[in-house]
Amino acid sequence: MTLTLQEYAAAKRLPVEFLKSLGVSEHHSMQGVYVRIPYTDKKGAVVATRLRDALEGPARFRWKSGDKPQTYGQARLADARSQGFIVLVEGESDAQTLWLNGVPALGLPGTAWNESRDAPLLDGIETIYVVREPDQGGEAVMRWIARSAIKPRVRIMSLHPHKDVSALYLSAESEAFAPALKAAIAASVPFAEIEAGWRAAAAAEALGRARELANDPDILGRLAMSLKRVGVVGEIRNAKLIYLALTSRVLERPVSLAIKGVSSGGKSFVLDRVLDHFPPEASLRMSGMSPAALLYDERDYAHRHLVIAEGAGAEGEKQEYLIRTLLSEGRIEWQTVEKTSEGMMPRTIEKEGPTGLILTTTKLSLHPENETRLFSLTADDTREQTRRILMAVAESRERPPVEPVWPALQKWLAAGEVRVALPFVRALARLASSSAVRMRRDFTGVLALVKAHAILHQMNRARDAAGRIVATLDDYAAVHALTADLVAEGLQAGVSKAMRETVDAVAALAGETGVSVKAIAAALRVDRPAASRRCAAAARAGYIVNNEEKRNQLARYRVAEAMPDDAASLPAPAALREAMGEGGGITHAGHTGTTAQQPAATCRVVGVQAEDRPPSLPQAPTNGAARAYKWSTTI
Repeated sequence: MTLTLQEYAAAKRLPVEFLKSLGVSEHHSMQGVYVRIPYTDKKGAVVATRLRDALEGPARFRWKSGDKPQTYGQARLADARSQGFIVLVEGESDAQTLWLNGVPALGLPGTAWNESRDAPLLDGIETIYVVREPDQGGEAVMRWIARSAIKPRVRIMSLHPHKDVSALYLSAESEAFAPALKAAIAASVPFAEIEAGWRAAAAAEALGRARELANDPDILGRLAMSLKRVGVVGEIRNAKLIYLALTSRVLERPVSLAIKGVSSGGKSFVLDRVLDHFPPEASLRMSGMSPAALLYDERDYAHRHLVIAEGAGAEGEKQEYLIRTLLSEGRIEWQTVEKTSEGMMPRTIEKEGPTGLILTTTKLSLHPENETRLFSLTADDTREQTRRILMAVAESRERPPVEPVWPALQKWLAAGEVRVALPFVRALARLASSSAVRMRRDFTGVLALVKAHAILHQMNRARDAAGRIVATLDDYAAVHALTADLVAEGLQAGVSKAMRETVDAVAALAGETGVSVKAIAAALRVDRPAASRRCAAAARAGYIVNNEEKRNQLARYRVAEAMPDDAASLPAPAALREAMGEGGGITHAGHTGTTAQQPAATCRVVGVQAEDRPPSLPQAPTNGAARAYKWSTTI
């Protein structure tokens, strides 16, 4: 290795004295000569050193032994805040070139962005220009920006035909560099505009593959057939609800579910098969989490469902609080302190949602404050369902994969219109039960499911003047069929079929000393664990009581309170139709709520001329015409 400071300065056309002012130096060792480039923190203290052994080649860089990668130029961030902008570049020489020319910059060690380490450094800087290099590194930069909290402030710069800032500087006369850089900044494009183009292109491509399915007026019916094809028997109601809940991830308040049942009851199998109908980015699957996992997980949680295979894996005061906050507030803002090179420093950790939750559990109930934030589904524990599963296993061959049109459909939905008008919402609010405070949350959940159903069937729905999808009573009817009894049970205005059967069995069999779980299981034609679980649920609701007072003795149940007659918590579709008048015809902004095939929609993303100009650079010359970036496609 042989690289002197003079050689480095000449190759980058940077004054030696300027480089020395940055702490760059030349060092000699037994192996040769190399350049040392110090990395400092915000106060100017050296926190790492990068060594450069050559001008070219894959092994031209290395870190001083024991040092970890850092961002280059942290001590200059105050200048960036005062000017209101910064330019993010790869490596040291690009940053040094910009500093020489009076432009605030921060250098990344290659494309190695670390969200928790780097994003807080840019707090308070209004505009972040990122140079996109024309190689795989440039593509990697675009990917991390898409996941970063700085995304709304980013504008993408292209220096084509030059690779980077240093190449642009070396290609031009000294006095020509500033105008060229100024022009590149003026031509920068908001990342949000680029991302919108990606989404629209992805939507068009996905719809091209899923158009036939998207046009089906009964997509949930098609789902039932697809689930049967991949090995699901029974549990179709639960599966449809899981599918709608996962579809609701595109909304500002996704629907969350708890799937409850005995061990080995098939809860996870059904959930996994439904998840197979979604693209991987729709969910985050995990078996459990540590107390602070949600805070330090750098993955994007926005518009995704957190899927926890067993509810016990998310138990703990801190985990439950964080999940509850994420579900209710749509984000987490957590104040903590962390050890840094500058000592213990305060830090605010933000986790953006909105995020939904789906978990499976063998427990009858979750944390009381979490329980009211989810709809509870119960897996079928009957012998008939066990027989169906056994026969399916006996008859099955290799299970075919889910047809690719299903993930494609969801990709299209996520990239398209997600605003939904509910013309019947006031009538529904008047007719829905107000007997319990919990209805305030459940009502919101029902509306979200109705919106999800309308979004799913948007090709057969009208649009209002604002471009929103107009939901119909068909959407409400589908959700009512799936949730009416769940809502009533949650409000204690109704009793599930399984619980009513259990209490009736106890009433029929209990003598003066009560009836055993074994006898109840035989009467219900379920196994003892399932019967025990049902009895525990009925006892928790107060409908039966354990007559055995001695400890360590088998339970013997008798009837306690009379079960309430089922009361409607949500109006029947016919009642809602009548309340709307004229046979349920729904109008909204001049559109009827009847189903109608929609014409092709044109998605257009338009950027306006950049007005933010770095104050240290003169105004770029223009030809008098406003610049606009346009991208359009028909879907």
